[in-house]
Amino acid sequence: MVLSKYFKIHRSKIASTYSLVILLFFNLPLKAQELNSITYSKFYSIKKEANYAVDVKQFDEALNLFNKILPYLSYFKEEDLFRLGKCYIQTCDTENTLQLLHKLILNGEEMPLIDEWYNIDSFYNKIKPMIQFDNYHNRYVSKLDSSQIKRVDEMLKFDQLLRNYQPEDSQLNGYKIMVRDKIDSLLFIFLMNEFLFYGFPSQEKLGDERLRLIAIIMHASDHAGNWEIMSPILLKSIFEGTFYPDLYALIADRHSHVKNRCYQFGHLFYGNFPLCDCKNVDSMRVSIGLDSLKNHYQRVGLPLPECYLK
Repeated sequence: MVLSKYFKIHRSKIASTYSLVILLFFNLPLKAQELNSITYSKFYSIKKEANYAVDVKQFDEALNLFNKILPYLSYFKEEDLFRLGKCYIQTCDTENTLQLLHKLILNGEEMPLIDEWYNIDSFYNKIKPMIQFDNYHNRYVSKLDSSQIKRVDEMLKFDQLLRNYQPEDSQLNGYKIMVRDKIDSLLFIFLMNEFLFYGFPSQEKLGDERLRLIAIIMHASDHAGNWEIMSPILLKSIFEGTFYPDLYALIADRHSHVKNRCYQFGHLFYGNFPLCDCKNVDSMRVSIGLDSLKNHYQRVGLPLPECYLK
């Protein structure tokens, strides 16, 4: 069992984890530091404007916006790439359309989903025979880190083991919760070990689905009281374009909900809890590349908090 190897980590190595995280954060790569102003304050906001332009069929405007940010980060979420693909298809740009479709396949997308996005368009169906799916899919598979995938899958399986068990006896359920919390604390240590000694489990190494699933384990760090350690690692990954601002906001809100009974970013909707800082919530959201709370609440169809309206 892969996970059992983690139990053999010497205590001194686990203890060194915490000091190494601090060094990791304060020694960001130069490239990430140079992209700070773009990725945080401009990159994600421009990307959101571009996506909106696609949704309202303003494809020329969307292309202009996408072109402003394409040179800065190599990784886009699949949803963004699909929208960019719509721009190329609507302008009948064969070369860029094929490059975009091949990038989607390099990110792990399968043909049924690509067809679902584009097959109603005659231009897409015209160039579809030119798509080299097998070639690019094999390249995608070859980039994945099979060893890290095995370790992450073991952690995910371990995380869900007790959660999927529903005892009928109330006393057993109490034991289940107690054991679950202990497991969460252990998984946090295992995950920190993974970050520091094997590298951040990025989309390129794991694929998009696993990266989102591993956020489940990141929620566990409130049990160890070490969100302050996890947070800089995730922020560094946002700098480098390997983690998502929306996922970070959800995880941060989960921790502030548990610790302070309030939401830091207003991104999580779990119970009727207030914002931690209504006055500065938008500046905090912009700092990690999210749009305003007002826009976010409009998208999900919820009324804005009273304190935000004052």
